[in-house]
Amino acid sequence: MSRKLFARGQLNCREVSASSALGPLSLVWDGLVKQSAFNDIFASCAFAKVWWDTYGGSNRLRVILVEDASAAVRLIAPFYAESLSPGTLKAIGNFRGDYSNVLANKNDDSSIEQMFSWLRQQRNWRTLVLNNLPEGSPVLGYFKHSANRANRRLRGQWFKFSQPLAIIRFKRQHPVIDKDALLAQAQLLSSANYQRQLKWFRKQGELVYRCERNTVAIAELLPQFFELHIRNWEAKAERSLFLDARNQRFYQMLTNELSQHGAVRLDTLAFNGRVIAAHFGFDWDGRVYYYKPCYEPAYSARRPGKLLLAHMIQDAAHDGKSEFDLLKGNEAYKTIYASGVRTTASVKVYRSRLDAILSKIATTLRG
Repeated sequence: MSRKLFARGQLNCREVSASSALGPLSLVWDGLVKQSAFNDIFASCAFAKVWWDTYGGSNRLRVILVEDASAAVRLIAPFYAESLSPGTLKAIGNFRGDYSNVLANKNDDSSIEQMFSWLRQQRNWRTLVLNNLPEGSPVLGYFKHSANRANRRLRGQWFKFSQPLAIIRFKRQHPVIDKDALLAQAQLLSSANYQRQLKWFRKQGELVYRCERNTVAIAELLPQFFELHIRNWEAKAERSLFLDARNQRFYQMLTNELSQHGAVRLDTLAFNGRVIAAHFGFDWDGRVYYYKPCYEPAYSARRPGKLLLAHMIQDAAHDGKSEFDLLKGNEAYKTIYASGVRTTASVKVYRSRLDAILSKIATTLRG
């Protein structure tokens, strides 16, 4: 179901609340992803649809569209209202997605302004929480003057009740390998550190790297991947996300839904026919996403996870990829390969200063 909610000038706002409407939006949705300042897999309609089907639950879908006079969609804001926190809006994919965003042409400031103009008039929300907004996000651009970066607030801002308040915290947490650095690591496995481990495996048998992109083959390998991840995390005395059947279903559905884009990849390193390291990730717009790796703990001394990553980096270099995104988390091993870090931001937008003050008081009272 959708309904027109607000009109101003030549732009209209419309809200979509039925999940069945996501599929028909896919063409224009992914078109906006391509036109945006940051084209990423987590912004795709397929990812959003699978995420909502898996984790939407009792939450209420609230996808906001901004259309021009010809009914052409110029902006899509994939939000939902959280049932456990009344009055709170969040972005679809706020977990399981390493980036989130509002989708619009990178030069379209008027559509983002229209969306927030409409939001300010609605009384059925108090806060909008957006995590992992990439550089160039239209939300960051909209609040660049009014937001108090790094959580440094001007005292007077809290008492301008008629205006929204946005608090932005910047975090450098997405190590990346750019194209030049990929090319420089095109012979990574030739270095002494990797050759030492490779020679050990070759003396004991056969070590084979494979990047599987066939959807049917990936689907058949997923149960083995889940089991490997569970063993890997048990060895660290931690709980694997794949002990939850919903998360297994999410990966299975992603594999199927993203098949139309050829975006899913499952990398494996097999020793004598047994998979000892694996990675589930994505190829999208010339970028490799290092999403979910795991390895066999029985071989941890031989660094199978790092050997697999090195194979993937070499593979990306040979394929001419523009970037290898190691995604969120500044783990030490990522910095060895990374050529830089992508800045992301977490934003909390209050509908008004009054809502911000009341929220602060409530937080203080809770201790």
